Amino acid sequence: MQSILLGGVESAAQIEMSTMTGSQSDADAKNQMAKLHVDQEAQITALLNPDQQAAYEEMKQEQAASSATSFANREASSMNNYLQLSPEQSQAVATVLASLSAGQGGIGDASDANAKEQLEIRLQALAQTLTPEQLQTYRQKKLAEIEQAAAAVQMMKSLAK
Repeated sequence: MQSILLGGVESAAQIEMSTMTGSQSDADAKNQMAKLHVDQEAQITALLNPDQQAAYEEMKQEQAASSATSFANREASSMNNYLQLSPEQSQAVATVLASLSAGQGGIGDASDANAKEQLEIRLQALAQTLTPEQLQTYRQKKLAEIEQAAAAVQMMKSLAK
């Protein structure tokens, strides 16, 4: 099990590095990461008996829910710092964000290839909770983070050449 997981981490790091250096496209990297994940899951599942497989699936679901909740709480706390959210808004923001799927406005990163699309999904989901001014401030802050991440990736690519 350990060798499967460590091998996956090493392969994922190589894929990420090749993307950052520009030696492969984001789409190719995404496909490679998806294949790596499928292969790794198949290897793990092959090692487990049926009861362990069921427990493993339950553990993965619990981890995904925990990650979504942690992301939502961190994001709501960050937003509270610069948007001065009311306690009700802060709780509502955390609830809304926790309900969004990863890659669909939920857990994501400013360096994700579809970060702007995810931001728009998130803004639509938060439209009933935040004021128009708060939404605009949030949009501007997140767009700045996305631009900063894109600049960092470009710098990494230029250094690699």
